[in-house]
Amino acid sequence: MATKKINVSENDVHLLLTIIEQHKNVIEFKKSDTFTLDVKNKAGLKIQEEYNSRTSSSFRDEKMLPTKYYNLKKELKKKVAAEKRSCIGTGGGPPLKISTNDIVVMLASIICSEQFEGMESVYDSDNPFVRNKTENVIASIDKAANNISAKQSQDGSEEFEDIKNTSNTATTSKNWSTYTPADLKAPKCKKLIIDESQSKEKNTSWSKLAAVKSKWTGEKCRVEIEILKAEHEKRVKMYEQHIKQSEVEHKMRMRIMKEQLKEIQWRNLQLEKNSTSTK
Repeated sequence: MATKKINVSENDVHLLLTIIEQHKNVIEFKKSDTFTLDVKNKAGLKIQEEYNSRTSSSFRDEKMLPTKYYNLKKELKKKVAAEKRSCIGTGGGPPLKISTNDIVVMLASIICSEQFEGMESVYDSDNPFVRNKTENVIASIDKAANNISAKQSQDGSEEFEDIKNTSNTATTSKNWSTYTPADLKAPKCKKLIIDESQSKEKNTSWSKLAAVKSKWTGEKCRVEIEILKAEHEKRVKMYEQHIKQSEVEHKMRMRIMKEQLKEIQWRNLQLEKNSTSTK
């Protein structure tokens, strides 16, 4: 069995569009990042509270009201598209015209004209220059976000004062739920600004220390090289002396061996003479 459809009266639609017109810069903003969605959800809750507090009909939550608004937009776009098609249609007869009333006028003032009329070509020399309205929209949504954050900070000001009076310790935690892109343009905290004069002095002292260290390292390398050269020269001299001593010892051994050989030869001659004389 199908559920009963709850209709919205014309007065309620007029009230809904009146409230949405106050938040149109947020509702019609086309960005879909996390921050924008959070701002849109908060704006939807505000619209729900204000609508239910001013109407005598049944309660409607934050999902039903946007659905009704988007359905109204869809119907208006269909009517505008049908009117455009009738202008180029064949078969004769007058073109189709949209029946205008207060609701259509309010809805058209809320919706950007590009959504149902189309965008003008910036490359057509017959059309005037189309100005970009992105900055105005961004400024509006930043303003809405700042209003929300200001309200939240005002609600929690008493609690913050109690914490500040009871605790003297510095805290580094921060609530980023109310962060807005406009905060990026805020000046840098003084504690985060680097003093260039101190940094230059530190750099100068470090450069002096590096120069002294490099000079000491070079002097150390020079002394080590001189020590190695002296040790090498000493070893070369010792080797030359060893060679000379070896040559002298070799000559003396050869002379001794020659003398011994001569003595052996003389003895052999004496033995031969003695043997012949006995015979």
